Amino acid sequence: MRDVHNKKIYDKKYHSKYWDKLKSNPLKHEKHKEKMRAYQKQYLLKNKERVHAAQKRSNIKNKDKITIRAKNSYDKRRLAVLNYYSKGKLECNCCGERIYKFLAIDHIDNRYGTGKEHRIRSGYALQDWIIRNNFPEGFQILCHNCNVAKGHDGVCPHKIM
Repeated sequence: MRDVHNKKIYDKKYHSKYWDKLKSNPLKHEKHKEKMRAYQKQYLLKNKERVHAAQKRSNIKNKDKITIRAKNSYDKRRLAVLNYYSKGKLECNCCGERIYKFLAIDHIDNRYGTGKEHRIRSGYALQDWIIRNNFPEGFQILCHNCNVAKGHDGVCPHKIM
């Protein structure tokens, strides 16, 4: 038992020194990363079925954790987009609705109008596209009621009143 404990301590010290040395020299660290990527790619090609079976077992075993992580990621992205386009106020641009679950991302000038590539996206894919493209112009935050009314009638009823 003592030997196992000593080995763990030795391994921890050795590996931490190794990684510190790698991190101190970015060029060496980058070469190491490239080498590991190439090895992993080769390993995957040789052991595709084995790796996929292991991933499947892991996904089944950790389903709850994966679901929670995915939901947290979605909420984090959604909140970032809502905050940006509502200028930190988190409210509907038309009626002032403030309940987070009721808010939606709206294409200001009609989703299908100009044929740009982001127009075919909605939900997670749209949020992801917005973040990857550094929050482009052409979007606003509306509540779902105002968004649907604007899509159906061309203008929200709050603007008419």
